[in-house]
Amino acid sequence: MLRPMLVACAIGLSLLSHSALAGQTATAVPRRPAQTVKVDLAAQQFETGLPFRERFWIRGTLANPADSIVLTYGVADRDENNRLFIRGRPTRKSIPKSHVVKSKDFAFAIEPLQPNVEYLFRFRFYEGAAFDTVQIIGRPKASLAQHFDADVGVLRSENAGNWGLVTSSHFHFIPINKNEDDSFTSGPGARLARQISMFGGIAFQEIYSEVEVSKFFTFGSPVAGVGIRGPLGLDFMRVNGGVIWFKQKDANPLISRQRVKRDVFVSATADLEMKQVLGPLVALLGIR
Repeated sequence: MLRPMLVACAIGLSLLSHSALAGQTATAVPRRPAQTVKVDLAAQQFETGLPFRERFWIRGTLANPADSIVLTYGVADRDENNRLFIRGRPTRKSIPKSHVVKSKDFAFAIEPLQPNVEYLFRFRFYEGAAFDTVQIIGRPKASLAQHFDADVGVLRSENAGNWGLVTSSHFHFIPINKNEDDSFTSGPGARLARQISMFGGIAFQEIYSEVEVSKFFTFGSPVAGVGIRGPLGLDFMRVNGGVIWFKQKDANPLISRQRVKRDVFVSATADLEMKQVLGPLVALLGIR
């Protein structure tokens, strides 16, 4: 009886999450850019990596005076002669003369970019009718660590009938950015795909049964399953469903060995900060 209820609960929360996220995408107001990426025009490169799926600033300093600055950017491509061009419709931003003449420093707010995609940024500096052009290739990179996440929460299994604690590590096939701008649009299906993960972990739950039951390990029982991040728009939370394994004494009293059994469960968990969990491994894994 409990199994259909658990499954229905998990499916229902997943659908609610999907609906909330889809609605959120349609009505969200873009966040003010938080990160800053400095550009070295002389070296024709960015001094730091580009973030993905969030708005950010590109800031630089002019070596020579300019009447105005125009930035055009988009997905980079090459023609048969290996010449760079922007594929599709580019984004164009400009700074008029009235702003440039006051200072040689400039800043452009950049809309959210996709991870692991090359973008061409074309800066054009006008002085009268003449202009200079600087082209820079940028590629927002997702580190391996951005495919993983950790959480802790409570679970309830079908047959045990009681609550327990669970901690697990999730793998996302699509990298996640917890600072993702709500205005980033790629369709509700693609957004939902970014929320889904597979996980494994350990449950700390006392299991009661008419036949003697014990944890799989001394300290707990392994779990595995599928989770969905951000139910009802709460990005720090997750709804999960999966299987828990434990050991149970054989029903035949003449057999002393234990058998491996399993049960289904649902859980509600909250994110753990990976920087705190991994400690000194943060630098090695490239977590920002």
